[in-house]
Amino acid sequence: MATVHVPYTVEQDEDGVWCAHAWLGSSGGANGNGATAEEAFADLREAVRMVIEEDGVPAQLERSLDLDVAYWWRQTCAATGCGTVRLHDLRHFYASGQFRGRLRRGDRSAGVRPQERDLTLATYAHLWPTAEDRTRAAAAAMLAETLQSADSVRTAGKA
Repeated sequence: MATVHVPYTVEQDEDGVWCAHAWLGSSGGANGNGATAEEAFADLREAVRMVIEEDGVPAQLERSLDLDVAYWWRQTCAATGCGTVRLHDLRHFYASGQFRGRLRRGDRSAGVRPQERDLTLATYAHLWPTAEDRTRAAAAAMLAETLQSADSVRTAGKA
C-alpha cells in the first residue's frame, strides 16, 4: 500500500469537540471528529481512505506521493550500494524496453499517465523497430529454431 501525505488541520470547537479537516482538491475535503485530537485524526484518516478508494489519489497529492517514493528509492539505493541510479533512469530503461519489445501502443500506454503518452511516444519513437529490425528478428528466430531442432535430432539417444 502506498503512503499518501495529506495536509490537514486539527482544532477544538467551542463545544470541546476536536475537528480534523483535509482538503483533497477536486475530490473536496474530508472531515473527522472526536473527543480527543487523536480520535479526530483517526476519524479523518478513515474518511480520507474512503475518498481515495472511491476517487483515487487526487492530482494535487500525487506529487507528494512521487516524492515519498523517491525518498524510499534513495534510501534503498544507499542501503544496497547501487549508486546513483535514479527512478527516472529506471523509467527510461523500462520505456526503452517496451519500444524495443514491439509492444502495441495501447499496451505501452497502460503504465503511463494520460498526459505523458504523447511525450513518451515522441521521446522513444526512434526505438520503434524498423522493417529491417523485424526482418532480422524473424530470420534469427527461424535460425534458432532450426538449429535447436537439428541438434536434438543429432543427439537423440546419446548420453
